Amino acid sequence: MLGIVFLGIACLIALAVFRMGVSAGWHWGGALGAALIPIAFTFFLGIIGLLIAGAFLAAIWKATA
Repeated sequence: MLGIVFLGIACLIALAVFRMGVSAGWHWGGALGAALIPIAFTFFLGIIGLLIAGAFLAAIWKATA
């Protein structure tokens, strides 16, 4: 049950990464590829992956600002 919650949070992070990428002028395919990274990290690493996904979101936010 807790894993489903983690993946839900990762999907929200992925949506934010996708929207930031597209608004920064990235091709939608590149933004989609970048958005899959937080989901994959969370799926394979659990809570550690969720922390990495948060750091990835911060890095994308800094890069697109």
